[in-house]
Amino acid sequence: MSHQYQEDVKYTSYPQGADLSAAANLYRAVTINSSGQLGLATAGSIPVGFIGQQPENGTVGTQVTVIHDAAKHAVVAHEAVAVGDLVNTEGAGRMGKAAARSGGGTQFIYGIAVTAASAADDVFIVQPIKSGLVA
Repeated sequence: MSHQYQEDVKYTSYPQGADLSAAANLYRAVTINSSGQLGLATAGSIPVGFIGQQPENGTVGTQVTVIHDAAKHAVVAHEAVAVGDLVNTEGAGRMGKAAARSGGGTQFIYGIAVTAASAADDVFIVQPIKSGLVA
């Protein structure tokens, strides 16, 4: 399954560490745990990829197709996002606007929004830049 505007998408697969088979998880960010299994990314985490195809079932260990590299690809919004916003991971594998953190600290900037999202759970397109940790 692909989304309009995705470009040069490369896939790989990893076993799921929890049930990721819900349709709502498509295009959500995932991280890898110490056992090498996927889970939804938490706020501020560095994703290993994004769910690229809905898993066949929710059994732990089932392989999940993950977008691991792309010129542009689909993600799920945590909030409204404008074209040009820098984005990073938020809760439940969604991507939100990277903003100055209260109390300081650093965050991983994943990419730049190239289409907009008007609300949480909208799908929008990101161009990954993986700029690393910034204050």
